[in-house]
Amino acid sequence: MPAGAAHGFVPRISDAAAFARTQRVLLLQHQPTGVTIDLSCGVLPFEDEVIARARTLTVGSLQLKVATPEDLIIMKAIARRPRDIADIEALLNIDSNLDLARVRYWVRQFAEALEMPELLDNLERILRHWTSAS
Repeated sequence: MPAGAAHGFVPRISDAAAFARTQRVLLLQHQPTGVTIDLSCGVLPFEDEVIARARTLTVGSLQLKVATPEDLIIMKAIARRPRDIADIEALLNIDSNLDLARVRYWVRQFAEALEMPELLDNLERILRHWTSAS
């Protein structure tokens, strides 16, 4: 993390490296701007796909790879915190041309692997609410 610190990126928690080893997510903050970053340490086929499908976003002179809206929805459906649910709803409202079959497929895969059928149930509830509201 010293290389990141030279550019203003600092850990958001006390033992960020240990957390990243167990949770496969490095929690950072860009100190000058206050922007928080969750850097995923991918090893699953889904994560390989997220990287391959990422879009390039230009911010000033920087070019950043960012996950597609569908892949963000999948990750947020798995995390399922209140903020993630709100983010899913916002993503659904921003882009009406989403590949919901992909979203359902991957959330179903995670629900089965984790033995958490509520992941897919929660997603379907959000999608029903979104469909009825649009």
